[in-house]
Amino acid sequence: MRFIKPLVFTAILCIISTNSALAQLSEDWHGNFSGEVSIYNEKGLSQKVHMRLEIKPLSDSTYQW
Repeated sequence: MRFIKPLVFTAILCIISTNSALAQLSEDWHGNFSGEVSIYNEKGLSQKVHMRLEIKPLSDSTYQW
């Protein structure tokens, strides 16, 4: 259960990156993002994990993340 949110986030990014019509990201999305992800379960805070994401354009409709 603790991996549900990161998996959903990853799935959304995969869908966006495979569909060229949706792959037109605003330049606001380009860059390096990092922080701490708080993972909760029914009892409250379960775990904190450091996460880093880099999004950069390779072409007009292709991105590396």
